[in-house]
Amino acid sequence: MTTLSEDVLLDLPAVIERTGLSARTWRRIISAGGIGIIRISGSVRIPKSSLEIYLSAHFTPPRETRKDPTPRQLAEVIDAVLPRKRRAAR
Repeated sequence: MTTLSEDVLLDLPAVIERTGLSARTWRRIISAGGIGIIRISGSVRIPKSSLEIYLSAHFTPPRETRKDPTPRQLAEVIDAVLPRKRRAAR
């Protein structure tokens, strides 16, 4: 792991270019304290490692494709939920 002194510091335009999010969105994230920053004489720099941590914390893996249940699987679920006698009475 790199130390903060070895870390690459990104300015806001570089972060915007890497993520495709707007400057307004990043200013909101920064003002809410959602990402670690370095302030130097009013300028904001975001360590590359901090950006990577932030993005990985907000990563959602893709879902597996869902297959429709077969009629047999549906019947098994119905049997488990509703006893046969109750279903016949309806």
